[in-house]
Amino acid sequence: MERMNIWQTKISKLEAYGFTLSGIARAIGIEPQSVSDIKHGRTKEPRGMAAVKLYQLRPDIFGTPPTNHRQEVSDAA
Repeated sequence: MERMNIWQTKISKLEAYGFTLSGIARAIGIEPQSVSDIKHGRTKEPRGMAAVKLYQLRPDIFGTPPTNHRQEVSDAA
């Protein structure tokens, strides 16, 4: 059995909290078929703002958002 990716896991958790695939799709601005594709591994991840909106539905499920890890690099060579 193939291991679920993080987005599949998150969609499943949202469903456990009572969200439907149609409700998730409506909330993040994509088609229900796209959410189904993510859930079933046909699409690896949502794009752009859909990913951000998906996180915002239940931050307690998704954990702490990533921070900007850019570091300054000196020009010394």
